[in-house]
Amino acid sequence: MADRRAEGAPAPTAIDRTHYPDVAVAGGLVPALRQAASRQGIDIGPLVAGDGRGALIRAKAVTQRGVFLVSADSTEERMFDITIWAPGVHLGTGGSGDLDAVAVAVHDWNSGRSVGEMSGAWPFIEFDRLAEAHLEGHAVATAWKLMRERDPGVRLADPELTEAAYAEPRLRQLFPFPSHGWLHFSRATRDPFTNDLPMIGPLEHGWRVYAPDASTLGDVRTAAEAAALAAAHLPDGCGPAFEGRLPQE
Repeated sequence: MADRRAEGAPAPTAIDRTHYPDVAVAGGLVPALRQAASRQGIDIGPLVAGDGRGALIRAKAVTQRGVFLVSADSTEERMFDITIWAPGVHLGTGGSGDLDAVAVAVHDWNSGRSVGEMSGAWPFIEFDRLAEAHLEGHAVATAWKLMRERDPGVRLADPELTEAAYAEPRLRQLFPFPSHGWLHFSRATRDPFTNDLPMIGPLEHGWRVYAPDASTLGDVRTAAEAAALAAAHLPDGCGPAFEGRLPQE
């Protein structure tokens, strides 16, 4: 069999033996995590090694709800970095120098433990404020709730505009996402967001409502007028927003 490296495939990044001696002895992060789980009497569940250069220093637990990635690539300290995502949405990040704790966290993810339970059990993982809502299918309602509560863990729009938009039933059933002072609306809760709906931006003394092509639909003085104008220009049959990525149309 031909050596893949001779065909141009990159060699795996070497394991830093100073900070990850147990990973080096095990022969990679995947077997090291399996051994850590075994020491604690648990089955860690399915794991796959990283691609290409990450084959020895990355491990992924891939489930229906998303991916739990562990990396052992720090050259400055012993830290197992964690990134969790699902298609179109970031769920959480974190890290710990304790391989045994990380192994149990991976086991919990593979076992379907809820985000709320994992947040309490593993403080070294910081979950996105909308993570659980995305996974459980109520991201629209939760996004509006957190925005109205002025939760610092989510992007916020002007409070008056937020309340005015929420008061419009047709806007309330869409996924809100503020960006650079503008309030956008999407027919899907995960990236890529739809860019085919009106949006609202601030003026010095009022608000401007834009069409999807960025042309002006109208300038108004109050947030309530802006929300009403945006709602009036929604296409027929728009909403409720799809929980997840919008299916291919």
